[in-house]
Amino acid sequence: MRENMKFVRVGQDGQPKYTGTGIGLFLVRQLVEAHQGRVWAESEGLGKGSSFIIELPKKGREEI
Repeated sequence: MRENMKFVRVGQDGQPKYTGTGIGLFLVRQLVEAHQGRVWAESEGLGKGSSFIIELPKKGREEI
């Protein structure tokens, strides 16, 4: 993700290609990081789709 751009959706050539605002993944990242977690994407390659993984720390009831 480009750090200086909050909302961006581009194709493989880096040019705008998709409709929509691109705000969804940005909001997910902000929420996850606010809870000291992390989010990342993995893909087996072009045209194979992507998986987005969210990792959040486990907190016991006494820590809430």
